[in-house]
Amino acid sequence: MYKIKIIKGIKVLVLGWVMLLAFSCGDILTEEPPSFVTVENFFQNEADARAAVIAIYTYLYRGPSEFLPSIWGTDVAFDRRGNNALANYNTPWNPSMGAISTMWNQAWLGIATANSAINNIPNVPEDPAVLDPLIGEARFLRAYYYFYLAQYFGDLPIVTEPATSLDEIFAGQVRQPVADVYNNVIIPDLIAATGSLPVSYNDTNKGRATVDAANALLAKVYAVRKQWADVVTATEAVISGGRYDLLADYADLWRGSAGEFQTYANKDGQQVEEKIFDVQFKTNQRGTQTHTQFGDLNSRGNGFTQPEGGWSNVLPTFDWFNSFDPADERLAKSFFLQNADNGGPTWNFGRELGPDETPNTADDESRPYIVKYLDPGVVQVRNNGNVNTNLLRYADVLLLRAEAENELTGPDAAYPFINAVRERAGLAGLSGLDQASFRDAIVDERAWELGMEGLRRWDLLRWGLLKEKINGITDDPDYLAYIQAFGFQDHYVLFPIPRDAIDASRGNLEQNFGYE
Repeated sequence: MYKIKIIKGIKVLVLGWVMLLAFSCGDILTEEPPSFVTVENFFQNEADARAAVIAIYTYLYRGPSEFLPSIWGTDVAFDRRGNNALANYNTPWNPSMGAISTMWNQAWLGIATANSAINNIPNVPEDPAVLDPLIGEARFLRAYYYFYLAQYFGDLPIVTEPATSLDEIFAGQVRQPVADVYNNVIIPDLIAATGSLPVSYNDTNKGRATVDAANALLAKVYAVRKQWADVVTATEAVISGGRYDLLADYADLWRGSAGEFQTYANKDGQQVEEKIFDVQFKTNQRGTQTHTQFGDLNSRGNGFTQPEGGWSNVLPTFDWFNSFDPADERLAKSFFLQNADNGGPTWNFGRELGPDETPNTADDESRPYIVKYLDPGVVQVRNNGNVNTNLLRYADVLLLRAEAENELTGPDAAYPFINAVRERAGLAGLSGLDQASFRDAIVDERAWELGMEGLRRWDLLRWGLLKEKINGITDDPDYLAYIQAFGFQDHYVLFPIPRDAIDASRGNLEQNFGYE
């Protein structure tokens, strides 16, 4: 993902383009800017086309709604404060929930911005060799937003023409089967992107979508579709390209203070990158509140400066925590451990209260908290964190490849890929499993490797295990109180279509089952 420094030279153009697409949505802008940029006069040259594409990235910055709904209410995490119905099912989900409307609307704004770029860039009087990568970049981002929506909402309207308001996007639209969304938009967009995106960018533009990002996302899409041979093809394109590798130290994945696009050592001491595509944040430029979502209300960490504590909105389950092998190096690099004898960071629970503070009884109990989103040595206060949100990384690609090989021919061809991830974690390689046992191993390994990174709900849904895993939690009284006490209803596999979208469609968008 791009960072603010990438667009300094064209920030005015980007601002104009975002204003054009953030438009007349009453909740976003209430007045038309004095110098309003229009589609008709915007696309004049390569710089305009590039600015239009950069603007599409804006909607990846959705804050916690970007990835928390795929963490909350799964077998790895919940909200112990009990104040988030979307997280804990403690209030029946309904089409008027603000968090769901935000997720829906922001993704559609991204699609609208991408549609304008895709439809207008071909008319710019420039060499197609210059414009084609930009169109590919826009198609990659449109595919990502559609994929995001498909995971949460299922069937979707297919909108590929430009629009200038949310009402215009949905006017008269009907939902198309999700299979058609994949076959007619997501997969064609990603295939086109793999044929036009560059393998890398110069330092000024690093972080933008590459051909490896397109292939990695394509592999995830094919896994949802259970097109296992295609998963192998897409992951092989990334692996054989040799541009990414596993970092030697798992903790380096969440370092941000040393440099914006800094590489780290792999097991052979070579400087490499593992992150293929991420949403990038920078303290005092575009900060994030993610670290605060995971932090404890009553705690401060040794070696990690978080002066105001956290919100305890996302807490790991004891079941997931206890499932780690004690020898797994990811344990101390994923969690704050109160007594970290294995060299991990120590988290001080129940800090000394100030003169005007009172204990928060909901957070008296000591329990592990997540360390992934705190960067050592960086003061991260509330909405000003520094650590990026991973969307695609190399370990995910390797585990998808292992899963696909197992589904096609069994474990033998799958072992090298899952064992590479386990080796980095300090664990012995797997062997001697049958196909069903290897499937179980994939379910566990993806939790240990990718937990709290916004993938768990999506994984459990494609395996058909979401309800089973939720009901299988036994070791966490808080989880039982905030999740199982209310119960996971079968229709919660999809979110409700927001009421305002149905209204904008003049009633043509049908509601998901269970929310009528």
